[in-house]
Amino acid sequence: ELTKIRTLIAAKNFSAALSALKVADKDFPNNADINNLLGYSARNLKQYKPAATYYAKALKIDPKHLGALEYQGELFMLTKKTSDAKKNLAKLKSLCGVSCEEYLDLKKAIGNK
Repeated sequence: ELTKIRTLIAAKNFSAALSALKVADKDFPNNADINNLLGYSARNLKQYKPAATYYAKALKIDPKHLGALEYQGELFMLTKKTSDAKKNLAKLKSLCGVSCEEYLDLKKAIGNK
């Protein structure tokens, strides 16, 4: 199921991905990956409040979810919460080091702020 949804996301069809993810979330409640992708899709549709809720839920389910930490940090940057983004960057550094993709992507999103 997630493979099909990831294809929609790769094609930047975030509306269709969001709809499919909401169905998947009903079938598999409390799945960190599904909630992370819900947040990602919502964020790309500029639905920042629901995106924040999905990322928080993903991290409640799995506090060490690298993707959710990265994407939530990127959302923090979009919503002018630089200090929160830097906290996520520090968590990523402690979980996967300074060379993992999630750390590098969030570091790039934060830039010189």
